This record gives sequence, C-alpha cells and structure tokens, in this order.
Amino acid sequence: MSEDGARDDGRQQRQELGSFLRRQRERLDRTAYGLPPAGRGRAVGLRREEVSYLSGVSVTWYTWLEQGRDINPSRQVLDAVATTLRLTDAEHDYVLSLVGLAPRPATRADAVDIAPAQVQRFLDALDEHPAYALAPDWGIAGWNKAYERLYPGVATTAGENRNLLWLVFMFRRRFG
Repeated sequence: MSEDGARDDGRQQRQELGSFLRRQRERLDRTAYGLPPAGRGRAVGLRREEVSYLSGVSVTWYTWLEQGRDINPSRQVLDAVATTLRLTDAEHDYVLSLVGLAPRPATRADAVDIAPAQVQRFLDALDEHPAYALAPDWGIAGWNKAYERLYPGVATTAGENRNLLWLVFMFRRRFG
C-alpha cells in the first residue's frame, strides 16, 4: 500500500470515529444525565459541549474528535468519553481500535461485588434508615428499601455503573 493509501486509511478511521461518537451522543437521553429535555427545534441527545464537560475534555478537543481531525487522543480521553457516552465494552474497544490502541484487558462482567447475605440482612434491619454497603472498588454492593426510595435508580442501574465515587462526581446535584 502506498504512503498516500496509508494516510487515507487513517483519515477514514478518524472519520468513522467522529461519525460513531456523534451517533452515540445523539442517541442519549438528556434526562438520564440530569439535564432538561431538548427544547423545540433541537435534536435529542447531548450537545458536544455537554459531552466534553461530563468527560472532562475541552470542547475544542471533543469537537475535533467528532470532526475526524488528525489528532492523537489518549486512552484516558477516550475512556472518559466512552464512560460519558455509556458505551458497551465492545463499543469502547471499537473506539480504541479506530485510533490504533489495544483493547482494554478483560475484566469480570460484574465488577461490583454483591454484599454478603449477613451484610444485606443488617442493611434490611435498618428498616426506615437509608443504608448501603460498599465494595472495595467503591461500588454499591448492597442497600435497603429506604435507600432505594431515596435513589430509585439504584436497583435498575447495571452493577458496573453503581460506583459511588463516579455517581457523586458525575451527578453532584443528586448526590452532593
């Protein structure tokens, strides 16, 4: 393959990365991030500025990613964007592959430990007092009904997304 052909391949991958990120951004439900619903005449999903803010990436840098500019995003930037866009493991690895990075090492499917039965019984015994138990990685491993009334989404949130530190910093209005 010629040098020009190799350059074209890189451009094509950057364009695919931009298109993929844009599609993922546009499919998101704004209310799931604590943002108001899209107003009249506005497309659904998050704006670029919102993704950049939630990812901790500059608006310019994220815009360049979506535009397919010739930049070299770090794994850390792509990991933050993937988390914000709530990509699956396969989608996350796909994004990494588009910029020539190796996929992430395999991890347990459910990173959050489940609270042992005796801990869950203790939480349940606290009855009307909201209580939860944390795993070593700060994942919410168990909770009682009072906690679930306080934070209704805890039971339906996937285990790997129930990390207390991530929730506190990403949803300050709700947890802060």
